Amino acid sequence: MFGTTQLYVYQEPEVALRGRKYPEITYEMAQEEIAAKAGINLSDDNSRESALLNKDLLEVLPGVEVANSISEELDKRVRFEIMLVSPQMIGKSTGRTEVYVKMKNLDTRQEYEWPKQKFLNRLYVMKEMYQNYEAEEDWDLPPEMDPFLEDPDTEVRIGTVQVYLQPLSFMVELKEQLEIINYKGSEVGIINVEVCPCSDDGREYTEQDDQFVESPNELIGRNLYFIVQINGCRGIPSRFTVCLFVMSFL
Repeated sequence: MFGTTQLYVYQEPEVALRGRKYPEITYEMAQEEIAAKAGINLSDDNSRESALLNKDLLEVLPGVEVANSISEELDKRVRFEIMLVSPQMIGKSTGRTEVYVKMKNLDTRQEYEWPKQKFLNRLYVMKEMYQNYEAEEDWDLPPEMDPFLEDPDTEVRIGTVQVYLQPLSFMVELKEQLEIINYKGSEVGIINVEVCPCSDDGREYTEQDDQFVESPNELIGRNLYFIVQINGCRGIPSRFTVCLFVMSFL
């Protein structure tokens, strides 16, 4: 494999004279082998979800190699790598694993997660820049148009936390200290969460209000209100200075 788009198959002449037969080598086979060497195992369970994931991987993997080559040639100090993100990691209850691309600034160490289409759109501009560079034309772009740059104010997903609300079905408050998990399944911090049943005007219930129910069936047909409080986080990487919490009810 030369570069990311040219594939040559070499067969030793002496072996060819012996008449030994080899399977036909295709571009897709080469990409699958490259993916395996990169630690990405393509699934072969014949499911539709796996087929779509494999298709996305084989589409994005060569682009990542191209983007890294262009970044190095233009001295952009940016590195790209493939990410496999489960639906739970992006706040979805169902769906299939999606291909994202992580963009890492080698100077600031800041990392950004790009969906597949955003990466492919930017890759197109990267290729145009490189063509102009080779033609010795004015190739660099202003920061707001540079595909290798990301707005410093862009939101970055630190990780996700799953809070199980079963106690609320008995009108009981819950207090939990939970791990914040990133897309790799690694812990990146701890968060303290409190969820309390309340009245429609936001007043938290106390024991004197006697709102506890013996069975969740008693709540059918009633409007329920509750307050979610984030009481603190610890262990968050120091590069994150402001944290925003987004909740999805699944």
